[in-house]
Amino acid sequence: MVRSDIRIDKKFINKRKSLGHDLWDAPLFALVEIQEAEKKVELKIGLCTYFQYVSSCEKIGEESINNKRKLRDKFLPDIETVSKCPLNAHGIGVAFVIAVKEGDTYRILLQKRGMSTVNHLGTIASVPTFAFQPIKEDYENEINIEYQFLREYYEELHDREDLIKRNKNLAYNWFYNHNPIKRIRDLMAKELFEIVPLGFGFDALNGEAILAYLAIIDDEDFGKMRRRKSYLIGKLIMYWINRLMMVIWKIF
Repeated sequence: MVRSDIRIDKKFINKRKSLGHDLWDAPLFALVEIQEAEKKVELKIGLCTYFQYVSSCEKIGEESINNKRKLRDKFLPDIETVSKCPLNAHGIGVAFVIAVKEGDTYRILLQKRGMSTVNHLGTIASVPTFAFQPIKEDYENEINIEYQFLREYYEELHDREDLIKRNKNLAYNWFYNHNPIKRIRDLMAKELFEIVPLGFGFDALNGEAILAYLAIIDDEDFGKMRRRKSYLIGKLIMYWINRLMMVIWKIF
């Protein structure tokens, strides 16, 4: 697998860290080449590191926000140029839209991105939205989009921070026997869950390659379960806020 050899800009990395961005270096899948056949497009995937991605794509993103064009005019002047992957560290972002069946319609899951992420801070986004990366460095297995979805779905919707970085578990799919993932995989086996590719392109802000997918869940009980869980968590939070306010009232 081709690996990027671009230089890491330590000054820029430290600048981003000083702004409160949560950064650490790790391998990323990166777009190396786009090959067009008669009726399909093939993407050649290589490797870069997160710091290489930030040192290239995110520098252009910051430049764009500040209305400057030096790097953009060199590397992203038009679609023909960017399609040749000139940055040599075009990290791949993946955006999933989860559509859950409810009667004769579907509900879409949305999230508000945190303020410590490296890009698109505080924006409303589909979920999960993530970097295409081999956490366990098991490249052959982790390049699978179904696995990537399950891992990021579990991390983002169930707050599993142990899935963000490499951990002590040896197998890349060590979490497959956990109940939230078993439920999704059961739906897959029953053909009540389908992943549909929507398209491919480049982030116009920073040149990151983007894969877009639709995850369709044709099980109404799944949606009811998630809303019930959110309702109970909300009630529990309000209960403890009220208890805290009572304690403060007694103290003062």
